[in-house]
Formats: sequence, C-alpha cells, structure tokens
Amino acid sequence: MKKTYQFDVPCVYYYEIDANTEEEARSILNKKGGIEIEGELCLESENYEEAKLVGILDPVMLNPLKKESEEINAKI
Repeated sequence: MKKTYQFDVPCVYYYEIDANTEEEARSILNKKGGIEIEGELCLESENYEEAKLVGILDPVMLNPLKKESEEINAKI
C-alpha cells in the first residue's frame, strides 16, 4: 500500500511594495502580504533537490478499519 510523503521545498516570494520608507513597506507587507498583496513565487528546479521530508502519512494509521477490511478480503 502506498504512503503519502510530505516535503518542504525552499522557495522565495518576491514582493514590490510602494511606500515612503522601508519601515512603512515592511508594515504593509506584514499586514497585507499574501492577503491583499500577492507576491511572485520564485522557485528554481534545484529547490526540489533541497526538499526536506517532514512527514509520512500511512493510510492504515489514518484509517485503521481499512487494514482490517484488507485482511478480511485477503482471507476470502
């Protein structure tokens, strides 16, 4: 049975903020970034090589009854 492997892939979001000062720009970014202001995803193919495994989901652990039904079906 296949498992689901979860990875974190490093990436960068690029934002352009119009403001009078860097402090104001950072404040706008902190308050509105990702909500009202969309950034541009910058992702190189090398980033996938740097992916870190952060979890493994085992379908049996998520649904213990599934294992029981598979065992019953195997006996039939």
